[in-house]
Amino acid sequence: MERKVKSAPVKPNVKLEAIRKAVRDVKQKNYLKMDQLKAGYLYKLNARRAGYGIWLPQRQSFATSRIKARQNFLSEESHYDHEGWGATAAPVEEIEKSPFDAKDINVIDYEESGSKYFGYPKYKEILEYLNKFEPREHFFELLSDEEQAEIRASWLKKG
Repeated sequence: MERKVKSAPVKPNVKLEAIRKAVRDVKQKNYLKMDQLKAGYLYKLNARRAGYGIWLPQRQSFATSRIKARQNFLSEESHYDHEGWGATAAPVEEIEKSPFDAKDINVIDYEESGSKYFGYPKYKEILEYLNKFEPREHFFELLSDEEQAEIRASWLKKG
């Protein structure tokens, strides 16, 4: 005698669907191009490692908040149309003018309290600002290996 097992109704995975929509948007080029962006403004991103970033036109990238190995730090992701490695950030919405100007978000050599540094002069302030917006979930990690491979391949093709 065959036993019938009732299966529970399948709930849609809202996060996974949001990721799939973001990937479709990038493939269909539904994002803001570099010439549409304003220096020092905060944008919502479809990106590999961040959900929000401040546009840095001189570097064709976004300053972003990143978590790796339980460390939170400033990082950069290049605009999706940038020619070069790591171009994975597709801005989809302008959020606001950030409180930082070009000299605050430019990577430079600078001196503070008698010590010399290379990086962002207002590193801590920029990171705190970005962390107000950035969700701590990294959606990319939720995808299957096949889906991650497909997305990585699309980043390499760029077309």
